[in-house]
Amino acid sequence: MMEATTMPTFSEHWHSVGHSDTGLCRQVNEDALLARPEAGLWLVADGVGGGCAGDRASQALVEVGQQIHVCLDLIDQTLELEEAVLELNRQMCLYAAEQWAGRVMATTLVALLLRPGRGVCLWAGDSRLYRWRAGELQRISRDHSMYQACLDEGQAPAQIPGQFKNRILRAIGAKEKLTMDVQVFACDVDDRYFLCSDGVHALIDDGELREIIAMPPEEALVQIKERCLQRGAPDNFTFLLVTQAASSPDVAVD
Repeated sequence: MMEATTMPTFSEHWHSVGHSDTGLCRQVNEDALLARPEAGLWLVADGVGGGCAGDRASQALVEVGQQIHVCLDLIDQTLELEEAVLELNRQMCLYAAEQWAGRVMATTLVALLLRPGRGVCLWAGDSRLYRWRAGELQRISRDHSMYQACLDEGQAPAQIPGQFKNRILRAIGAKEKLTMDVQVFACDVDDRYFLCSDGVHALIDDGELREIIAMPPEEALVQIKERCLQRGAPDNFTFLLVTQAASSPDVAVD
């Protein structure tokens, strides 16, 4: 890997809005988000493990993302993030084995890295990245879950046990050996990108998301937050909406 070189920031290219919420049924928010438009980097993490374990895992992932260098080369930055996450995975597995007698301390990850004309998605688990383009919504990530595995095997949705939707197959910190998926894609100037935890996509389907993401970003933020709360918000929910809008503020995250 080439050494990351500090470069001028990319804040003028992207505008971000986002929100992370405990929801209405949980006591602790085990989700976390990171928005670094100056580095062309955004991520959403959904902690696993209960108690403080999931909370600590997702926050540790955010701290890793905060340390990633601002660099011009997208592949260099992607490799740096991947290597840092793999090291975090090793550390969390070791800590859980030594301090918690093997108790799980893990988190999902979906990360978006952007440069003008090109993007990368890096993920493990069932937090998602969507791309909105010209009125159409495409999911770029693919869930690492029992439910998705059953769909891939040809089972009809009605035949799949409901609890499989919440059973993930990959997460940072879950196993010593971690494989993350990486997708490289082309970007158009009017594309919009939406990252979210399963607390969002479990309540708002893709068709509804397509309509919401087409709204002005601040309005979309309010709509997603209100709809999740109106539908009971049984889980933590977290999301980021990234648009290419040089005239907008750099970032608005609450």
